[in-house]
Amino acid sequence: MGTLYIDDQPVEFQPGDNVLDAAKRANIEVPYFCYHPALGAVGSCRVCAMETVPSREGEQPRTVMTCTLKAQDGMRFKFAQSDKAPGVSKTMVEFYMTRHPNDCPVCDEGGDCHLQNMTVEVGHAYRRFDGQKKTYPNQLLGPLVWNTANRCITCYRCVRFYQDYALGDDFGAMGSRNNVLFRRIDDGAFDSPFAGNIITVCPTGTFTDKVFRRKYSRTWMLKKSASICAHCSVGCHVEPGARAGTLRRVVPNENSAVNQYFICDRGRYAPHASEAADRPLQVKVGGQPRQEPALAVLRQALAVSDARWGVMGSGREDVVTNLVLQQLAADLNAPFTAFTDPLTEVRTKTAVNLSLSAPSLQDIEASDCILVVGELTEHAPMMELAVRQALKQGKPVLMLHASASVLAGMIRKQRSLQAQTQAPVLWAETLQKLISQLTQEQADGWAALLKNAKAPVLLGVAEVMPTAVIKALAELAAVIGEHSRLGFALPAANSFGAAQVSQAGSSEQLLTSLESGAINALLVVGADPMSGWQGERWSKALAKIQHLVVVDHIHSATVQAATVVVPSAAVSERNGVFINYEGRVQSFAKAYSRETPVLLQEELIGLLSSDARARVQSQLQSMLGSAMPSPGSAGNRIKPATLPIGQVAEAVLGSGTALVLQGWHGEEEVAGFATELASLTPHDSVGIAPAYAKALGLTLDKNSRLTLSVHGKQLTLPVALSAQIAEGCVAVSRRAFAELQARLGDEVKLTAAIRLSEEPAEQPVVAQFTPVRGDHSNGGVRP
Repeated sequence: MGTLYIDDQPVEFQPGDNVLDAAKRANIEVPYFCYHPALGAVGSCRVCAMETVPSREGEQPRTVMTCTLKAQDGMRFKFAQSDKAPGVSKTMVEFYMTRHPNDCPVCDEGGDCHLQNMTVEVGHAYRRFDGQKKTYPNQLLGPLVWNTANRCITCYRCVRFYQDYALGDDFGAMGSRNNVLFRRIDDGAFDSPFAGNIITVCPTGTFTDKVFRRKYSRTWMLKKSASICAHCSVGCHVEPGARAGTLRRVVPNENSAVNQYFICDRGRYAPHASEAADRPLQVKVGGQPRQEPALAVLRQALAVSDARWGVMGSGREDVVTNLVLQQLAADLNAPFTAFTDPLTEVRTKTAVNLSLSAPSLQDIEASDCILVVGELTEHAPMMELAVRQALKQGKPVLMLHASASVLAGMIRKQRSLQAQTQAPVLWAETLQKLISQLTQEQADGWAALLKNAKAPVLLGVAEVMPTAVIKALAELAAVIGEHSRLGFALPAANSFGAAQVSQAGSSEQLLTSLESGAINALLVVGADPMSGWQGERWSKALAKIQHLVVVDHIHSATVQAATVVVPSAAVSERNGVFINYEGRVQSFAKAYSRETPVLLQEELIGLLSSDARARVQSQLQSMLGSAMPSPGSAGNRIKPATLPIGQVAEAVLGSGTALVLQGWHGEEEVAGFATELASLTPHDSVGIAPAYAKALGLTLDKNSRLTLSVHGKQLTLPVALSAQIAEGCVAVSRRAFAELQARLGDEVKLTAAIRLSEEPAEQPVVAQFTPVRGDHSNGGVRP
């Protein structure tokens, strides 16, 4: 820490600050455009001007750009007292405004416009330029981002985020001198899962939220709250904005301990599932609407005399809701689980048990060697963005993966040997070899990189890692030493908390009880077991029971099969507590209420006896401590209790072809109901490596199709050839897994099917979104 002086006012600064940072922290309103704390300084906008105060005899005062000057003790500047600096800022803003349109009254950025704020701040009020303004064509960027090119002031923030920070390569600056545009080569949606952040960094209305644009409200009229993203286990801080009882937009809520300034596109757009046209908003019993309050209907349903109940919570429900359901199950003498799949339950609990030193995103960024096992992009996008920061700095990033991965492609561009494509059943063996090499005096290759690292980080994706691999990764971390950090991307936002409240083998016990007829009624809150890994098994089991009561806010397959449906609140419509992959306890606050009343999950405690309520409070205090973190705060980290895990059969190495998962960054149980995001879902295909296909005697090209046979089920899909698919594996989507009723690692039989070019001519099927009248878009056809 040090002190510099601006207009004779002492200003303290932190190590690494530039002068602009220090001024902002001291609430001195210095104008700026191109600077962003995460993107650094380039000094191109020439707006953050101050005048130096000479410290030596003969030295002349200079006008400097404060974003490019590292703060040093004793520095002195004139800002408001300067005769020159304010004039420089005002002149530059006037220059930018010569071609900026006067469309502020109808601009989507109104109320959040950095350009407007800075223009007012420097005092530019009248346009002297009377020449013709340059105009530029807008580009159609798919269903999520809207481009108004004329508003651009060429600050380069968008391309600096997209290319330099997020390492994307399908968007950039085009043209030269006074004819620069920022765009993709072709129209269409961005490839990057972080593209929405160019809306956040853009200081004008050049890039705006297309979903918000369709249901626009002036931003100062939005109801907002400090909330937590519910679409992966990272737990990013977000700020939902709503009006008239509907969600309008979601933006990042700056938080230095978790996601800092950005969120992924799933976190930004998946919450719009709450506005899906088929969202359940009416209590129904036997398919008939009921007017009674939701809690009263639940009480009536649970009081049915012939029912033998089971209770299911969820990893996407918060800690309190799962504790209430656990105690409700105890009151009903019923089995309880917060998982829908026994294999996922075992892997999640194993990972949580071993997450004693999970790294924060900042720890990952600062690491000097990272080992990733599994595909992070689809399971924890912001965790991958942190890995990309280390990769950008040239730090070694090692990766084991089985299906096509954007991160693996980036790693191979830098160092081809640091990403290995390998079937999951071989990962444990590879990690054991690393452990063996690390124990030797002289290690080489990956072992040497991990051994010599000062802050190594090991990351795994729990859902796709066999339990033996999860344990082997933990063993590797232990061998490296206490300075290593080990973390896992978990399947859902509150998987950590769900693992704490479910007994060993709880999902298998509940499922078996349904199948045997030991229970004939099930209460499900915030889960969709019929669409998960064990979907067919759950569907058959639930078809036997008499009472299926489902509380949810999406029109899931389980809701559609329910005898009683109770609409519940989405995350932005309620209060709650999640525990992220680090064990970080974070609260979120309600932003708005829907005009049609829905059940708030915290109301479920009204179903409990007084003894059960006391047990919930006791357990809550035991798990989280006495001080509940306030919404918007960084929360506090807890260490997991040692969880009883149970046993489940896993895939073993065989001679056949194994099924692995090919996910995409917009995929998640709730996100699939967000219309615009879901419109970008890739086509189903079967991924296979060309060399492996050749070894199997299959001659494949882009027109080929393969028929997959598993457990008597067959599915024919177009082929997607990729060298990133592991030998011995084929990669398919979750939808394909569900249709084949298969599990990760199941053996599959492949046979060549009729080629696409030999079929009767049909219109090509492409991913599309529904254009809105007046949108003037191209329908969002994805390239």
